[in-house]
Amino acid sequence: MKNKRIATFFLCILLFSFFPVIEIHAENKIGNVTKGKVPFTKNANIESPNTNDYVAPNVLHYLDMGDEVISTGVKVKSTVSTCQTDFYQVNYVFSDNGISYTGYVCGDYVKFDIDITPYIEEFEKQGFPKSYWKSLALLKEAHPNWVFKAYQTGIQWNDALDNEAIVGKSLLHKNYTGNGGYLDTTSGSYNILTDTWYGKDGSNWFAANRATIAYYMDPRNFLTEMSIFMFEDLSYQEETHTKEVVKQVLGSEFLQQYLDTFMEAAKTYNISPIHLASRVRQEVGTTVSVTTSGAEFTYENQTYSGLYNFYNIGATSGEDSWKKGLVWAGGGAKQDTSYGRPWNTPEKAILGGAQLLAEDYISVGQDTMYFQKWNVVTNNPFTHQYMTNIMAPVSEASTVFRSYSNLGLIQNDAEGVTFTFTIPVYQGLPEEKSSLPATGNPNHYLKSLTVNGESVDHFHYDTLDYKVYVSGNQAEISASSINPNAKIEGTGKISLKEKETKQIIKVTAQNGSQKEYTITLIRTDDAQVSIPDIVSEAGFRIEDKYLSKFSFNQTVSNVKNKLTSVYGRLDITIMDSNGKIKTDDKIIGTGDQIKIELNGQYQIYQVVIYGDNNGDGKLDLTDILYLQRHYLKVEGGQLVGIYYKATDVDRNGTVNLTDLLQFQRQYLKIASIEQ
Repeated sequence: MKNKRIATFFLCILLFSFFPVIEIHAENKIGNVTKGKVPFTKNANIESPNTNDYVAPNVLHYLDMGDEVISTGVKVKSTVSTCQTDFYQVNYVFSDNGISYTGYVCGDYVKFDIDITPYIEEFEKQGFPKSYWKSLALLKEAHPNWVFKAYQTGIQWNDALDNEAIVGKSLLHKNYTGNGGYLDTTSGSYNILTDTWYGKDGSNWFAANRATIAYYMDPRNFLTEMSIFMFEDLSYQEETHTKEVVKQVLGSEFLQQYLDTFMEAAKTYNISPIHLASRVRQEVGTTVSVTTSGAEFTYENQTYSGLYNFYNIGATSGEDSWKKGLVWAGGGAKQDTSYGRPWNTPEKAILGGAQLLAEDYISVGQDTMYFQKWNVVTNNPFTHQYMTNIMAPVSEASTVFRSYSNLGLIQNDAEGVTFTFTIPVYQGLPEEKSSLPATGNPNHYLKSLTVNGESVDHFHYDTLDYKVYVSGNQAEISASSINPNAKIEGTGKISLKEKETKQIIKVTAQNGSQKEYTITLIRTDDAQVSIPDIVSEAGFRIEDKYLSKFSFNQTVSNVKNKLTSVYGRLDITIMDSNGKIKTDDKIIGTGDQIKIELNGQYQIYQVVIYGDNNGDGKLDLTDILYLQRHYLKVEGGQLVGIYYKATDVDRNGTVNLTDLLQFQRQYLKIASIEQ
């Protein structure tokens, strides 16, 4: 007996050595990051690197204060000195591509319950809606000297989106299109048949769709320590707008040679030199170019030289936009001398551009980077917008923040460093923040459709209903999509029922959008087949009274479609282990029952999914825990019947360590359990 206890003790050590110490807590709980530059890592218990290098080993991203993360329910005990609490496994959505990643963040820097009570009175007085409060409270807690002012636009949110979604007004660079998921697909922006987008400012800029515009226009998405600077007051602040800060923003030696000119422009026209410097970087970059060198160029058969335009002013959207800007800098066709034109020296271009920004934007109320892109402050809103790039305010805010941060201005609240932020509020703003749409190509149209090898008559990608006459008791449907990444369902060999059989061809685009085509197949004969033959042809395995070869996370609808695609006259009912009928959107799990009826006969099978021993249709930490409890003979933890069968993934009749290893390899996505 003593040796048996010792053996059990070492067996426990062996079992739990496969995983770190794991606890389960509430899933899908939203947390907020409480400081800047927090590493989001591939694995738990990674020492925080002392760098902001985005390619540092194991680091997926550096999180900003206020960033939202969603708990997966897994919490891992910390074993590193740089994390005093636990590591949380969380999902984080990258704002530039909308893709969700799963990783770990130290619990020292995440709060799942933010106490906003001390700030409610202040936020209500300012007029901020409740959906702003949590993010602002985090910032206020970290930076008590920062001032947040609500600007009531008086504009309905949907009206603002309608105006900013006009084709050509809101653009994205080709590197940030979400593989097409963020782009507009109306006729003026996109060609469905060629699956291509029309360039709106040269060949690299395309029209954003409404959902993407909503994301970048929704102020609540940018109430983080870094992005908040798109709302910074852009008037000149002597105490924070120092030469050292401006030099950092300028970045390159080429731009830094004009440091004194930028400072002179700021003081003369009461405009932030940080804003001027970041605007130059956003518009023309940090290296020498035609717009900043005075080099010769030709526009509309006329040759120019000796002109400068550091802010790209006048470079309206379209072909050769930068050339238009330089011609404007020279005074244009009318030889206009406003703002010190012609800008025939770098100094005149920097000073004159600053004057224009101050007089034409700052003084009329467009005194933040946000308002310069999204004009919701003047008497004629949605016009007079400095840039078409909807990501520009985010990009410029990032540049400004890093410069302030490198000089310690973000951290030194105790020394009285104050920033003022003016944040817009819209009428009719939804309670939930706007989200980026799904990434991936949005084309969900068919390019071709055939039945029994012949093209369907009068096929057109935008015609969704067809009638096809066929002979025999079976038809084979084939189809191809315009975009090769689209998924097509409903094709293949179709067993026909009665005289008319309707078949749905569903096309799911890469971004998840769908289009359905309906084919009505008209015939006379009936086919005679058996239920077991249909089940086998559909790809399932009959094991006595059990049915196997299911995938994890497979829906009721998917299983029904597989069976009816073989023979359409089946009546299929799928129930859970208690006999309750499951709807089409539910997941098939171990223990479910499938009743298949045909011509007055029926068969009932019980579902077994190897690796799913709790009946939820997937393999996760709970299934592993059930296996461990069974193997260790924990009281009340024994698996029986079909759940024992689902745990015995190596099919040797015994639940053992080999099964545990296969569970773990499946969970870690190293190898798949054979169904």
